[in-house]
Amino acid sequence: MIKKIDLIIKEIFETRILAATGVSSKNLANESSVLFEDSLKRAYLSCIGGKHVRSLSFLEYMKYDNLLNNIKGKDVDDEVREGFDYISDIFFRIAACFEIFHSAALIHDDIVDNDDVRRGKPALHAEVGNSKAILIGDLMYQVSNLEFVVNMNYLRLDEFIEDSEFSAALIEYNIMQTQVQFGQILDLELENTYNNKKLSVDKKIKPIVEDVMRLKTASYTFVGPRIIGAIIAGENQKGIEEIRKQALKDGREFQVANDLVDIEQDKKEGKVTLPILNEIEDLETK
Repeated sequence: MIKKIDLIIKEIFETRILAATGVSSKNLANESSVLFEDSLKRAYLSCIGGKHVRSLSFLEYMKYDNLLNNIKGKDVDDEVREGFDYISDIFFRIAACFEIFHSAALIHDDIVDNDDVRRGKPALHAEVGNSKAILIGDLMYQVSNLEFVVNMNYLRLDEFIEDSEFSAALIEYNIMQTQVQFGQILDLELENTYNNKKLSVDKKIKPIVEDVMRLKTASYTFVGPRIIGAIIAGENQKGIEEIRKQALKDGREFQVANDLVDIEQDKKEGKVTLPILNEIEDLETK
């Protein structure tokens, strides 16, 4: 599935920007075309090579495997198979949106945190500079949003989802993005205010750290992909809220596990994470 998602991400960057803006290497000056294609290539490359937790989570909760099993190995006519291939492509395009958004957020996050390495390679801003990296990240946000709306609308027009489900999914996607941005702001303010090199635990800090984990990590790593997948699958409101509750829990555990791995580096960089707070708290109580 990961390879298919990566191929679709590449296709999205090659086709969606042209469809949205009319801009392509064919209608640009030669020099502009080189710059345009370089930016698209860098945007695409920043999206591949990860675990694709978000896109796979979306496909799981919209019950893609159930749809696949309804046709896999069965003798169905060409029209049914073509219909499945068509709807399957839409699902994978929606899944790809989560990865494009994630990669855009990481590009901006690396700039904010002054991290020059991403997945063992130079971060984008380390290669092209902060200004261009910010603009490429912005472009990726727009591509993610446009692709999401277009393909959700295909599902609505084909009556795979109701109008209310279409609206609910778009709202959830927007909430997810807004929470990530606000979580990043909170995280930055936390580091500026409570740099761990001069940190003493007080009652105000842990709730802020919990908010950062909920908004910056859980919202788009688990909550958004799972909820939107469940909406497409026709899950009722009670089921959706149960999924949300578990996704928030899983997101917190996911972030704590990552912070435990990075605890020594985070100390050097002055970051404020739950494992660091717990360690300081243990020292202060001894």
